[in-house]
Amino acid sequence: MTKREMAEKAIKICKQNQKLFQDLEISEFNTCYEEARKVLYAIRLQENYGICNITSNMVVSCEESVYVRINEDVYIASMGEKYHRTISWPSDGQQPKDEVMFVLTFPTGAYIFGDSYPTALFTEMWEEIKTYDYKYVDDMNHNIYFPLDKAAPISYAFCDILKKYEKRYRDEASVRRAAELRKELERLESVDHAGKEGRTDDEIRTN
Repeated sequence: MTKREMAEKAIKICKQNQKLFQDLEISEFNTCYEEARKVLYAIRLQENYGICNITSNMVVSCEESVYVRINEDVYIASMGEKYHRTISWPSDGQQPKDEVMFVLTFPTGAYIFGDSYPTALFTEMWEEIKTYDYKYVDDMNHNIYFPLDKAAPISYAFCDILKKYEKRYRDEASVRRAAELRKELERLESVDHAGKEGRTDDEIRTN
């Protein structure tokens, strides 16, 4: 029996025996039922839609109001006014209506890489993410929304995309730091040279 079959069986048993558990005043019944539903929903996201690396502990709630927190940059959620989840500034003015979406979100923009706020680097990453088959996008707040049936490619690629740009940020940060140190050294040397020019030979020898 597969894990999916086990979860489906557990849910079926819970439904069939719901009144029995209620009559026995077993409060843990609802917990078991909800946990089985979360396990099944995580399996469905992977097997039905090919979305990778989903575990049941990421599933906060499943149908009909879905919320799956994958990490700080990625979540899956029911979108639409009835769920109080709408897009702040949709670039094309369109809003989802009762749709479950795979969402990438970067509310801090280029700060995702560091305090130096490398906007050009972040823009490159954002434009690469937008080459995948999304349905809605909020360019102002850097949120992008994929239908579940189009989410598998970006779910697999996102970690590698992020790592690629993080490496570039580190490499470019090293280059920037080296340039800053060279500039500071040149400044100190110019100050020292100017000081020497303002002193006599006897003063320089004494010091």
